Amino acid sequence: MSVDDTMAVTLAGATELLRAPGEVVGVDFTGLDLRRALPKDAEGHWVFRGCVFRDVSVEGCDLSGATFDGGVFDEADFSEARLEDTVWLGVTAVKFLAVKAVATRARFERCSLIGADLSGASLSEASFKSTRLTGASFSRAKMRDTRFADCHLVAADLRGVSLHKQTLRHVDLSEANLSGADLRDAVLEGCRLRDARMVDARFTGADLRRCDLGVLTPLACGALRGAVISSAQAADLVRGLGLQVM
Repeated sequence: MSVDDTMAVTLAGATELLRAPGEVVGVDFTGLDLRRALPKDAEGHWVFRGCVFRDVSVEGCDLSGATFDGGVFDEADFSEARLEDTVWLGVTAVKFLAVKAVATRARFERCSLIGADLSGASLSEASFKSTRLTGASFSRAKMRDTRFADCHLVAADLRGVSLHKQTLRHVDLSEANLSGADLRDAVLEGCRLRDARMVDARFTGADLRRCDLGVLTPLACGALRGAVISSAQAADLVRGLGLQVM
């Protein structure tokens, strides 16, 4: 169902519609404070298909196990919400908020979350696949065993996060802020790190042989101390530093 086919509801209508978990199709909740509509301690899981959550607040609500199939979430506030085991399929959002949300084991596929704020969120065992996260903030997020594959994290904020021993596949981290991040023993397959900020980042034991490192500054070279790179990358690094190998 397209966004143009959605039906707008009032808060009273949303309260009636959401009185118990079930399937909700094509509803436009724009601008509503759904904290007053969602039931507490309800049994079962929600399935939202093609719904619009633009400028909606569900801050602190329990939506564990919910499925969001399509829909628009621009400026929606899911901060501190319970989002364990949620599934997000093909949703789009600009400035989506999930600050300090608990989203362990959440699954995001084919989503566009431009400028999303997931700072301080619990994302352990969550997965992001074929998802655009340009400019997203993961600062201070808990990311144990978090998986990224075929994702865009261009200019994303990953300050201080731990990706220790994790594998990232085909992730674009160009211009990302990795200051203070822990990537020890991580494996980055087909990833891009062009112009990424890496002040105080730790890469000891990280396998970067299949990465596009771009032109490295002396400061970035220091951050990569202890990482594993290929001989071709080493030659590029030397050339980038203006040195000649005879």
